[in-house]
Amino acid sequence: MSQMREKLQKSVVSLDDAAGRIRSGLGTLMQLVEEIETENKGVFFRAESPDATQEEKAAISALRQLVAQIGSEVDGFASLGHQFEERLDKSTEEIKQLSDQLEVVSLEASLDPLTGIANRRQFERALQGCFDSIEDQDGRLSVLMGDVDRFKTINDTYGHRIGDHVLRLVAQVHKGKLRGNDLVSRWGGDEFAVILPETELANAMKVAENIRTALSSRVVRNKETNEALGKITMSIGVASYGPSDTPETLTHRADEALLRAKNDGRDRVVVAE
Repeated sequence: MSQMREKLQKSVVSLDDAAGRIRSGLGTLMQLVEEIETENKGVFFRAESPDATQEEKAAISALRQLVAQIGSEVDGFASLGHQFEERLDKSTEEIKQLSDQLEVVSLEASLDPLTGIANRRQFERALQGCFDSIEDQDGRLSVLMGDVDRFKTINDTYGHRIGDHVLRLVAQVHKGKLRGNDLVSRWGGDEFAVILPETELANAMKVAENIRTALSSRVVRNKETNEALGKITMSIGVASYGPSDTPETLTHRADEALLRAKNDGRDRVVVAE
């Protein structure tokens, strides 16, 4: 769009220059007419001369009208160029506003409204992107699947308002333990999924353990009464990329590890087989 505007501005300047030259030429033409009228003492060209015939008067009048018409049309063309430039500026601003709105809508569509982190759709899109560039990551890619332990009991005991607070807390703890290129998402309900680009299994396990211990050290309180509601624990499954993996199989293996973590007693990290 900027290149188009530059070209249009150059065209408008050229049009102004051309219009100026045409107007100058028309002025010279009229001056020449006046000189010829004077030299011929009004015998032929001077339309107002009493000696001029009707045909002569009509001819000189037509010439003056043609010159005036050409001048008016030249001005109109130059004005049209400026109007088009103004319309382009306005359209550019409208496009920018629409682009900004689209960016906001796109961002909202990729975020979980409760926690403010990525949603499942964004997780799947980002994971596919990691697979598309897996060679650039030297085959290092890991996924964590985590689940808040006994979340249904929390909701049933303290209500959904406290349950929502717990989910926001879990999202906050995740963000505090991840790097810039990592992505945490709310997979659904009380389940969270994390993408760790350029991360092998050993480091992925450390990240998962850091998240688990950071969360279990927090005590959830009722903000209104300051009553301690207990600590929150999380079970996490870890899977790292293998040559035969797809985004679906890698996620599935992490989810299976999560299931084993919960079956083995919860509040622990388990590695996928």
